[in-house]
Amino acid sequence: MAPEPGGGEVKGLTRLGAIAVPAVFALSGAGMLLLLSVERAPGTFFDQVAQREGNWIAAHVLLLAGTILIPAATLALRSAVTARGPARLATAAVLAAVPTSFLLAGQYAIDFVVPLIGRVGGDALQVHALLFDSAPVSVMFYGLPNLVFPALLLLAVALVWGRVVTGAAAVLLLGNWIVVLTGNLAAPEVQRAGILLLAVTHLPAVTAVLRREAVPDRGPR
Repeated sequence: MAPEPGGGEVKGLTRLGAIAVPAVFALSGAGMLLLLSVERAPGTFFDQVAQREGNWIAAHVLLLAGTILIPAATLALRSAVTARGPARLATAAVLAAVPTSFLLAGQYAIDFVVPLIGRVGGDALQVHALLFDSAPVSVMFYGLPNLVFPALLLLAVALVWGRVVTGAAAVLLLGNWIVVLTGNLAAPEVQRAGILLLAVTHLPAVTAVLRREAVPDRGPR
């Protein structure tokens, strides 16, 4: 029995997507934690960025890298969910996460020029303010991207519901997401450290994907 044409390439891409899952959360969590040093600097927003410009740029490199990996990571996790109900939820989560991750990447790309805007001042500051106050731009780059992490949460729920992740691993995964959702009530560090920890608590799901992809394709009899 020969394997299906192209099956090896698909499996290879899925494996790469699975490996990207912990990278998404590790890079995003590290970038958000690094941004704390900017947010806690004295002065106005542009003063803060100017004082911690290196951290601002480094944080956005990490955040952009993590965001770029989201489509591949979510598609890989979706491939492990086969039960009908959980699969529908997982598909909806991917359909929400992928396009909004592109918008989030655009937001991070725009943020790279913030230090330059602060140095130039004058009209550049006014243009930045107009863009931020523009309803379409604000919704596209600062509103819709907020759907990325809720979509990733729904995907985690689908993984547990579909029994891809079970037992203690399922409890840890959902508990980790609760920390991410509520951590800001305690301190920003708690929420952002929780995002970093998602790289670990998603490992059972990554393992499930890799095991599934290790099964040889069965061609036609």
